[in-house]
Amino acid sequence: MKKHIFLALLSLASVACSSKGLDGQYNRIDQTAFEKEQGMSSGLIVANKGTQVTLKNSWGDVALSSVEKDQKMIVQYNNQDAFLMEQKGGVITLTDVDNPSQAYKFKKD
Repeated sequence: MKKHIFLALLSLASVACSSKGLDGQYNRIDQTAFEKEQGMSSGLIVANKGTQVTLKNSWGDVALSSVEKDQKMIVQYNNQDAFLMEQKGGVITLTDVDNPSQAYKFKKD
């Protein structure tokens, strides 16, 4: 259920992030065949010096927010911690805080 909410949020959302040069458009990488076929979490748009993020899905976009906790960026949905957001080079990784084996990667255009 949480995976489906996340995938929907990636396509329907705005996410707040820190100003670490995150701004830009990102495309999903390493999607499963099912996720690709369904258009789940296909893209991520980060704007406003990392303070706004939009998760793209084939059926719409998802609004999220982010806060900095212990020098880490945490993406929240309905004020609940959902994902740890990390940037390495041109790739942003969103890792499920409740299930760290679930990670979603996005590569900058």
